[in-house]
Amino acid sequence: KLGGGPDEDVLLPLHRLDQPCSGVLLFGKTKLAATHITKAWKRNQVEKRYHCVVSPDLDRLVELSTTVEEEGSWYRLEGQALKLSDDSARQGRPTLILPMTTDVPDAAAIAKTCSIDWRPLPLRQQIRQHAMLEVKCNQGTRHMVRALMSMARTPLRGDLKYGTAEFPLLDESVALHASSIRLPKSVGQLLSKGGGKAMKDGDAHPTYFQASALPENWKTFFGITGSRRRNQR
Repeated sequence: KLGGGPDEDVLLPLHRLDQPCSGVLLFGKTKLAATHITKAWKRNQVEKRYHCVVSPDLDRLVELSTTVEEEGSWYRLEGQALKLSDDSARQGRPTLILPMTTDVPDAAAIAKTCSIDWRPLPLRQQIRQHAMLEVKCNQGTRHMVRALMSMARTPLRGDLKYGTAEFPLLDESVALHASSIRLPKSVGQLLSKGGGKAMKDGDAHPTYFQASALPENWKTFFGITGSRRRNQR
């Protein structure tokens, strides 16, 4: 069962997965494991990777991004997540993110700087209406991927909250799939042994949790099929 309380036999949700999206969702089987994973998340030691489908026009996205030199084919997109005193200013969006070069409105305060790394993935030549991206991040801002992509005028397919009604999906889903989660090695050791070892900072060897395949409905909507194997780069 879900939740906390005194019972030992519980599952504790460790992070969010937007309702219209799909992919990996971690639960802690013990409070001890949940505590260590939560600490790693707060230290930005947990890396999440996504696959998403967007418009094939990536010019604005590239313009607002910088090249991640040490990783070659990756780009970095940054923005300013805002705190707004007036909820109506969000236009129905829980998270509002502006480009780094945009002046912040007087009625807002910068909550944090957030970023994602992304790269385009190859698709079959016949698929010309869409582009698929791999995205990775280690921050936990709500709706961060969706809000940043909207900021770059490249909203996710099906995302009516942060995009437009141009490309709604029949099942009301959003084309964002959490494909893997990477934890620090020390957390992986804790989970495998069931012990209470303290975490050590700076662990370089990760533990992966991976979804085996892309959503089946992506074949129907976009013509995209197949599994996405783990890529450690």
